[in-house]
Amino acid sequence: MITPVSSVKDICWKNRRSDDILIRSSSEEQTGKIDKQQILFIATEKSDRLLIQYSILVKQYSISKNEYEFWNNMKQVNEAGSDIFARQPYSVRSNIHNIKNPKERVLGYFQVSAVSQKRKNIPYRDVALMGLHFYQYQCKTWEFEPGDFETLCRCPPKTWDDVYWYLSIASDYIFIEPKYNNVSDYLVKLVFTRPECSDCELAGTLKKPDFWTDTY
Repeated sequence: MITPVSSVKDICWKNRRSDDILIRSSSEEQTGKIDKQQILFIATEKSDRLLIQYSILVKQYSISKNEYEFWNNMKQVNEAGSDIFARQPYSVRSNIHNIKNPKERVLGYFQVSAVSQKRKNIPYRDVALMGLHFYQYQCKTWEFEPGDFETLCRCPPKTWDDVYWYLSIASDYIFIEPKYNNVSDYLVKLVFTRPECSDCELAGTLKKPDFWTDTY
């Protein structure tokens, strides 16, 4: 018995917190105002994040000089290369300590600061106007009928149920749809694909985030 597709998982949402250290000092700017700084770069041909809609939440913190120096040092350590002439990693001192063991090194920095935030939704149409090359999914589909298995084994003729069982049960292919003859509605093929190309929950979630607003 061929089990019908109960749900199509083709729209999911992914969410990730950035680990990049982005800091600037207002003293570096001639006007004292930090403006038009790059926050994130997405290569359109290497990422699928801009194919439908992308949403980013930007938070800006006002920090002290000491905290600025801490994160600036962390940034330099993280960006240290493997070349012998590159900056060598070093220990960054924090303002946090273990009260039971003062000698233990503690990561992080405690600071109370003002914060402002803004969310930006970027629909596909805005990016498409730039004329960039977009990411192409490396997904394929396979179409089978019982006769396709006759040359693979010396066994009784296969049925449609056998085709479905062999690919969806015994193997890990996902059944997508049946194909019928346009004239007689006679079943001619069963279409399958790989799980990663048919189940978006393998990389995201079906639950729409509270902040999401469709703009595409």
